[in-house]
Amino acid sequence: MRSTHVVRILVVASLAIALPLASVVGCAGGVAPTIAVAVALAQASVAVGDTTTATATVTDAGVASPGQTVTFGSSNTAVATVAANAVTNASGQATVTVTAVAAGTTTISATCGGVTNNATLTVTNGGGGTTTVALTLGAANLVAGQNTTATAAVQVDGADAAGVSVTFASSDPAVATVSAATETTDAAGQAQVTVNAVSAGTATITATANAVSDTANLAVTAAPVSRVTFWNATDLQFQVAENEPGATPGNLDLGGIYFLMGAQRHGSLVFVTQAGYTNPQIRNLATGVSTEFEPATFSMWAGGLGFKLADISTDGQKVVWIRHSGGTRQIVRADIDGSNEVVLVNTVVPALEPARVAISPDGSEVAYITSTGLVRRISMAGGASVFLNLNGSTGVTAIDWRDNENLVVGCNNALGTGKPGLITVPRDVSPASILFNDGGAGLRSVPAGVATDPDGNILFDELDAGLTQREIYRVDPPGLAARIGIVTRAQNDYGVSSLVY
Repeated sequence: MRSTHVVRILVVASLAIALPLASVVGCAGGVAPTIAVAVALAQASVAVGDTTTATATVTDAGVASPGQTVTFGSSNTAVATVAANAVTNASGQATVTVTAVAAGTTTISATCGGVTNNATLTVTNGGGGTTTVALTLGAANLVAGQNTTATAAVQVDGADAAGVSVTFASSDPAVATVSAATETTDAAGQAQVTVNAVSAGTATITATANAVSDTANLAVTAAPVSRVTFWNATDLQFQVAENEPGATPGNLDLGGIYFLMGAQRHGSLVFVTQAGYTNPQIRNLATGVSTEFEPATFSMWAGGLGFKLADISTDGQKVVWIRHSGGTRQIVRADIDGSNEVVLVNTVVPALEPARVAISPDGSEVAYITSTGLVRRISMAGGASVFLNLNGSTGVTAIDWRDNENLVVGCNNALGTGKPGLITVPRDVSPASILFNDGGAGLRSVPAGVATDPDGNILFDELDAGLTQREIYRVDPPGLAARIGIVTRAQNDYGVSSLVY
């Protein structure tokens, strides 16, 4: 009998210990297998600025569980925020406030003891408010092929309105298109699309929200065309043609009887003088506007029409030209209006006299051919000039820059082969290399002019296959393997420049 009584006491004691442990298994102490969480919103849809409540009901084995901590959250706090946590009451319920911030949708969650439940809240801008739309363009003027942004700012009753659908449209898709027909405003009340310029003309871009619209005008101009200019010795006229195979040239309107002495790299400016190398002007072929070039002292070496006796920097701000002054031949630098004149090269030594000039793409240096066919470069700031390594080439006649580190030079004897060709001459005085030599056969004649177009293609003049006329040709990277005929007429065309306008 005594043994049985002791056993019963031990069982009761075990139960007394177990009960307190079971009472803490729940939200705070771990996941009880019978716990459940339900969450409900007082309102499933509210307007911006309003509030509602979220209530979580926690049960354990179907019985309300008081004193449990419930963690709340919002999946998109830009739309609505919610208090972080609350403790369940005697009914097992915990309630927090939800604040509507901006139009949109968010998920309100309640978590207890590792168990989560959700409810969806929709925030609207409300009804009956006054909507305003303001449309702005990143740029009001574009060149065909460019793009900009169109941004619609939407407000309702004076407040930034998020979650509003905005419709965008172009009045003329042939001139400009929009990247999307509709976009939704963000938390700042803005919706944005890309506007793509297609062709020359004017288009009106419209943004509409809540039946309210605003517009902005976009002007599109035609994309500049890469062109080739050259001296036509037969017609005694500078001519221009598009940089395409089989192009038809036309006379270059220089605003009177002027002769082209140099052209802006990849631009629309040309340096011109009248007969006798007088009255220098800078003419913009894109606009037709001509500006007097007025340095303190101007004269020019009469080196022949169609040759690079002057050059204009890529940015259109600097000019260099070859001046003949008191028995010396000089390279002179000045601003585009002729001011700030600086003599870079001043020589009476025939072997060093400059005969052609070319400004580097970055505007930092001038490369030039000497009267004896050598190639040198000098800083646009002045100083000592540097001989470049022609690697045995002689009879240099034409010069331009391929890029900031290399020149393209036309010569009668490329790398000592005895054959005319185009060579690459590094700026850093490394040895020159063959650029184009027609597979080793050599050019059919020495180029009188070379130029690099905006795509890195090399333009030059050369006799045609029948050796009866001089043509304008182009070779294209990569490979530079074969010439492409640009101007094919029975005229003596030479002295190549590349323009874009």
